[in-house]
Amino acid sequence: MTKKCLLWLSVFVCALALPVASVPHRAHAAGDACVMALTKSIPKYVSQRWKAISKCEQLKADGKIPDTENCRPADGAVTDAKTANLLAKAADKLNKQLSKKCTGALPPLGPACDSATDVASLVACVTAPSQDADNVPANADALVAAIYPSAGTMDSSCLKKISKSAGSFLKKRLSSMSKCQLLREKGKITEACPDAKVLADSTKSLEKFEKKVLAGCSMLAVSSPDLVFGEPCDLATAAVYNRAAGGSVNNTIPPLLRFMRCVTDFAATVADHANVLGNPQPPTTAFTEGVAAGDATDTAVVFWTRVPDPNSPATLEVATDPAFGTIVHTSSATPASGADGTVKIDVGGLTPATTYYYRFTQGTDTSPVGRVKTAPSPTD
Repeated sequence: MTKKCLLWLSVFVCALALPVASVPHRAHAAGDACVMALTKSIPKYVSQRWKAISKCEQLKADGKIPDTENCRPADGAVTDAKTANLLAKAADKLNKQLSKKCTGALPPLGPACDSATDVASLVACVTAPSQDADNVPANADALVAAIYPSAGTMDSSCLKKISKSAGSFLKKRLSSMSKCQLLREKGKITEACPDAKVLADSTKSLEKFEKKVLAGCSMLAVSSPDLVFGEPCDLATAAVYNRAAGGSVNNTIPPLLRFMRCVTDFAATVADHANVLGNPQPPTTAFTEGVAAGDATDTAVVFWTRVPDPNSPATLEVATDPAFGTIVHTSSATPASGADGTVKIDVGGLTPATTYYYRFTQGTDTSPVGRVKTAPSPTD
């Protein structure tokens, strides 16, 4: 996911894009030992880093360790000894695994760490609180900050349920993406990752996440206007937001559900970001920043993308099925001056509590397919 899409996460849900084309991607030999090691080791490290930092933060929230202890490398030296030890062990393991397999020049790397020239600098990048400054801040540290903001006031038992469930979702997405990348690396599949299986696994994980959180948190526990969520989920408590077409609208989706959606979307972003650090894939579409949808009410949704040609109109299609057999809306828009090639189309007249599929086209180029669900009717 790109920086622009991530910045919209506070009010938008960046779509999990379905692959639209199969492309060769290797700039190295199939099954290259270093690439295989990168594909396996980096996601495992990210999972271990998340677990260490989030567990420390939860202990602080529960009052089991002093609030003055620092759990986060982003805030300076980690002062909680157990957390510091776990992070050091995970980094050392990553270094040993990569040093064993990556004995020559590094293969092409993902944009977050593409400045690395050897194993030492790559490990330093992966284990840092943030990666290259020109890339999206989507890593384990950022996910921790989203769930455990410095001024958070959420009930600790509810917070624990959200954190543990988010960790399970993250671990599953990391694993599914890694397996997809490995199969693609071995030439056993040609689809881009995330493929249909990864998306299906994520859907199941999302259902488990929602079930566990709703069983441990009441809507009232996450409804106070005084609650503070971390970026990029900091607007999950917003009661009113502006529409793309002008005016404002009340947000009828309960804050807990908004926060859950944001956390799982961001966790998927973190997982996918980790999986392309050592095994980047070229875009399968000219719509390189994907698509997004958000500001959903019971009858309206705003759709977003960055188009390949900022001087030409793009067409939006919205359907009730992924094959676009039943298209319920079609419209076109050209990026406004100063919009950096992006378009936003506010579509009304939709049905409450309904899943829609959408895509943009421009000339012969077609975007990934996105998926969004409208809110329930306020009277339901």
